[in-house]
Amino acid sequence: MIIHPFGENSSFHHVGLAVSSLAETKLEIQPVIDPIQKVKIAFAELDGCRIELLEPIGDNSPILNSVKKGVKLLHICFEVDDLLLAMENARGNGFMVIASPVPAVVFKNRRIAWVFHSVWGVIELLER
Repeated sequence: MIIHPFGENSSFHHVGLAVSSLAETKLEIQPVIDPIQKVKIAFAELDGCRIELLEPIGDNSPILNSVKKGVKLLHICFEVDDLLLAMENARGNGFMVIASPVPAVVFKNRRIAWVFHSVWGVIELLER
């Protein structure tokens, strides 16, 4: 069964994983610091799947507790044509908006928003 809770043109973009240190990955990657999200970010491909590796920066990073608890999987990201419409569609499909749109440095300031569903977990929406 295919469902489209964010709109018919939404598409999978990446999986977000928490790491305590990007250096520990031993990958030759250039990280980007996002002061808005309070993380250092790098991307890698794992057997055809785009992985966003996120390292917390500072004691108020929203992913710090996940790292401390050993929780690796943070979110799944979907790219959408219209962020506000995708958020509205998400609400209509039982998701709760947990963070309003903000620019994302790693995506050249395209906007992102965050939604949550008790079954699907945390989803990042990235405006195309």
